[in-house]
Amino acid sequence: MNIWWHYNCRMTEAKRGPGRPKGPTGEARERRAMYLPAALWAKIDLYGKDWLERLIANAKPPKE
Repeated sequence: MNIWWHYNCRMTEAKRGPGRPKGPTGEARERRAMYLPAALWAKIDLYGKDWLERLIANAKPPKE
């Protein structure tokens, strides 16, 4: 016999507002897709998203 519970009680956690989550300084995030070799994805998985964001933020434009 399965018992199904219906939650009609008050939630203990506050709901997040509508829309995409904001960044730490309040800037909106944008989602894009990239095709990279498996070795680069392995590095990103190893070091994490914060490392990748710092790497891109500190990147210098290529010399011409």
